[in-house]
Amino acid sequence: MENARKQNITWTASEDYNYDPSYLLFKVYNDDYDFYKFSLAGLAYKYFDMKSIEEFYLLYEEGYLANEDIKMVIQIAIENCLWDYIAKERPGALLYRKNFIDHRIRRYSFHPPKDLSEELEYGFYLIKTNSVPKTFPLAYKLLESVMKIPFQKTSDFIVSLKGILDEYFHINENLKIDYTADKIIEKTKWKEKNKEKNRLEYKKSSFLNPERETLESAELARSTIFTDKNLDEEDKTPHSMDIDDITGRDDIEKIAVSIYGKPILPQYIVEQLEKNLCTDIHDGCRLLITEGLYGDSLNERYRDEIRIQQREENKKHFDDNAVLYRRSISKLSHILEQHILSDLEDQLLVSNSGILDPSRLWRHTYLKDPYIFQREIKDQMGRFTVDILLDNSASQQDRQAQVAAQGYIIASALTKLHIPTRVLGFNNFNHIQILKLYRDYNEPSSKNEKIFEYLASGSNRDGLAIKTALALMDDDSQDNILIILSDGKPNDKVSVGVVKGRKQKAVDYTGDMAIKDTAKEVFTGRNKDKIIFGIFTGNEEDLDQEKRIYGSNFVYIRDIERFSDTVGSFLKKIIDSKY
Repeated sequence: MENARKQNITWTASEDYNYDPSYLLFKVYNDDYDFYKFSLAGLAYKYFDMKSIEEFYLLYEEGYLANEDIKMVIQIAIENCLWDYIAKERPGALLYRKNFIDHRIRRYSFHPPKDLSEELEYGFYLIKTNSVPKTFPLAYKLLESVMKIPFQKTSDFIVSLKGILDEYFHINENLKIDYTADKIIEKTKWKEKNKEKNRLEYKKSSFLNPERETLESAELARSTIFTDKNLDEEDKTPHSMDIDDITGRDDIEKIAVSIYGKPILPQYIVEQLEKNLCTDIHDGCRLLITEGLYGDSLNERYRDEIRIQQREENKKHFDDNAVLYRRSISKLSHILEQHILSDLEDQLLVSNSGILDPSRLWRHTYLKDPYIFQREIKDQMGRFTVDILLDNSASQQDRQAQVAAQGYIIASALTKLHIPTRVLGFNNFNHIQILKLYRDYNEPSSKNEKIFEYLASGSNRDGLAIKTALALMDDDSQDNILIILSDGKPNDKVSVGVVKGRKQKAVDYTGDMAIKDTAKEVFTGRNKDKIIFGIFTGNEEDLDQEKRIYGSNFVYIRDIERFSDTVGSFLKKIIDSKY
């Protein structure tokens, strides 16, 4: 899952989940600091024709021995052009960048650069952190030239790169790079010209043919009937829509994407997950895993407005009760630190403050290195990962703000302790299981704000959602914890799933059968040594169903002021019982 998470960052930054990420021009080190490089690769794909740049680089790779030097030149040129765009478009990546740069600079403080590529990398990051570059004159001169390349069209960017490579590197004339490079540049110009032409034609057709989006909007209007609060609970499912005009799986999924957002995983991975998970009672179901990001169609803009509106309502509720909720975060964080992280060992880290380390004084005298102190910290990452699963179904519509607040409290308490935490929401649209990713394990705590986008709609297949969440867990961790916030009412009626004479394979998921299946998946997960417990968010009359699903491993929060004490104590109890 580690590679999947890194690729996910790339797809998110690129805003295109259909391409196969390539990291040919981005030096990675196969550690957690690489999250920045994967984000940079995605942003580069968004703004440059990376295939053309890679094709240009490959001209040199086979015929020039120091191809790593040329690769670093290209990487720095791209990174420098996108430096401000990262801060503007992917503010979450700024923490990745800071951690990565700090790590690289510290590494070079202990292990000086061994070749030109490392000299360039070290010098570049020193300049970007307003430090004096410690590199030899020729490398510094080359670096200055690279950093002068402006943000421009890919064809012009390649021309600039070629000029620098011609000036600073001895290239074997037999390679005929000039001729081939010119062909790549011309081909890139042609692609740019046609891309702009297509963009203008599409824009023109959107203005001249509003029927195109109006038709899409009409289909969507039928699919949003479940959001009407005047309907009975039974009718609040997306399966109540009129689907007479919808033909085939692709159309259903297209509408699902317009409502819930673009997928974040490539189709082949989704299909593999469906093959493994959508079996038995879930046979015929499909998966849509999304971050809730939308395109520019009329329907998608409308859904985005609904998302923003609900986020503001949820956030207002939290702010109105901020004193209570923030106290809950602090209390829960304290309980977790005392009872879950208390057995973790302390570590001494080299730092620019703390206890003076006499053995490192020479580094300050001769190298002006400020890292001559030691600082004691607790290894708060621990061995745990936590997944929080939020029931996003329509039966939660009357308590959306409360569920969002509860999810936010738990996630904030966990991330405050640097415990890797992922938050997913689940509901169903027709035969499609929707999983919305609010935050992933190693994202900054600021990503918790996305939980306020919690929006209840559709039906729910709790068993499939739990099964999928368990499959997506980080298997590298020693201990996985799954916390499920639900109302104990799994219900997904798909008997209306006839599409143009073709019966959907998926069957109704209701009543006793749905409860038993959900309980089975909870039992299966616990047998695999996963810690699973529920937080009941429903009405008291449904408590019996919750008990059948989770046994004694669930809590019912009657008083929000006791939320932290109840959840913290219960989590401690079930962890203690396991060990």
